[in-house]
Amino acid sequence: SYRAFPLPAARYVAEKHHLPLVIDLRDIIEQYASNEYIAHNFRTFPWLDRKITAAFRHKLLRDRNNALRKADQVTTISPWHAEKLKAYNSHTELVYNGYDPELFYPEQHRTSQFVITYTGRLISLATRDPRLLFEAVSRLDREKRIAPERFRIQWYVDAESKALIMQAAAAYPVARYMDFFGYVPASDIPGVLNRSSILLQLANTFASDGPKGFMTTKLFESMAVEKPLLCVKSDESCLEATIRETRSGLAARTAEEAYRFILHHYQFWQGNGYTHVDTDKEAVERFSRRKQAEQFMRIFSRLNSK
Repeated sequence: SYRAFPLPAARYVAEKHHLPLVIDLRDIIEQYASNEYIAHNFRTFPWLDRKITAAFRHKLLRDRNNALRKADQVTTISPWHAEKLKAYNSHTELVYNGYDPELFYPEQHRTSQFVITYTGRLISLATRDPRLLFEAVSRLDREKRIAPERFRIQWYVDAESKALIMQAAAAYPVARYMDFFGYVPASDIPGVLNRSSILLQLANTFASDGPKGFMTTKLFESMAVEKPLLCVKSDESCLEATIRETRSGLAARTAEEAYRFILHHYQFWQGNGYTHVDTDKEAVERFSRRKQAEQFMRIFSRLNSK
């Protein structure tokens, strides 16, 4: 956790009982474009909010970094995260987010509609920006290549995420192509993914004032079911490199790229009733929970032998 409490608590217990300390960070404050890691502002005056946020951030980072320096091992989720955290502890190892191979595997379903699916949250448009998708779909609509009866964008999101999506879509005539659903149980997600035609990942360009190092679990779950994966907008960093390495889809830098990718798979679906992508299975398998469990076992065994 990037929150302050668990890390000093773990450090205290490890020191008191002479136990090795392994800290696993799935998220860190520095990865966000702004202050999205705080669920709500402090609802005071704007200038006071900024001061409170700065003080809160300073305390979280101080407590985290003090714990990191005492850890026997740190693990985290992306090459960017690993480099960032090595500044506080050189014993930092990369253990990606991943997928459960017992749950996420390819199934072939013929469908009556071509469906682009997104499951998850939007924290902010600065972090996850769907506008390249809307621009591409708007062009497909304008050229009369698609129609709402057969082409859908389905969002499994919360109310706050829906509001952000509608805000981003306001400039494009795509509302009639979109369906919104609430979150579904985790057990239903493999079926939702396998009945989709394209699986959507939302991101934004890596930048000092933008998102950094985001590589979510749903990225690897999408790879595992071997459906075409469309990332908009490309981070132009480790996310794009991983999608290219696994041959699982496209991290689009432009609306033209997104347009051609969607059209290609839509035309294949028109002829076959389903979509499929020929991933590099060996590369995808590296992200399975089995492989990650092996990494953690090696770490624990090494520390136990000291």
